[in-house]
Amino acid sequence: MHADVRPVFADVAPALVHEPSGLRVWFTEPPGLVTQITREAHITVDVARFLAGPVTDVLRSLPRKTGQRFVFVHEWTRFRSYEPEARDELTSWAMSLKQEIGMMLFVISKEASSMVRMGIKVGTMTLKLAGIDSELVESIDPALATHGIRPRPGPVSF
Repeated sequence: MHADVRPVFADVAPALVHEPSGLRVWFTEPPGLVTQITREAHITVDVARFLAGPVTDVLRSLPRKTGQRFVFVHEWTRFRSYEPEARDELTSWAMSLKQEIGMMLFVISKEASSMVRMGIKVGTMTLKLAGIDSELVESIDPALATHGIRPRPGPVSF
């Protein structure tokens, strides 16, 4: 793990880590996930495919009540750029889960470029139009507390 990035859940190791980028993933209660960008501030197609593939496979295996939708929180304060194809992959990923996602929060840095901020804002509007409650938040800890999001206990099988 990248030493200078405080883990979202300091007392719980991430369930999955994308080794090339350092992207961390925790599965949560209520059912969902928290992602955190650590080493690599540039989102690649490989990162997008990691989320759409292995992460989604585990996510869909989580027990949840009938009709209960997932909660996604992306702690992307280190996010600075992305490959256009990665943006397309991430959009397709979210749309493939649109009936299963109840809320998606993005935490980005106040210092993020206007291009990054605009890209996230366009993304959240696209998600809202698809029926996914989506918003940009300033800080992760209050967002987690407000929504009662905590790390999922026990091992995750995949």
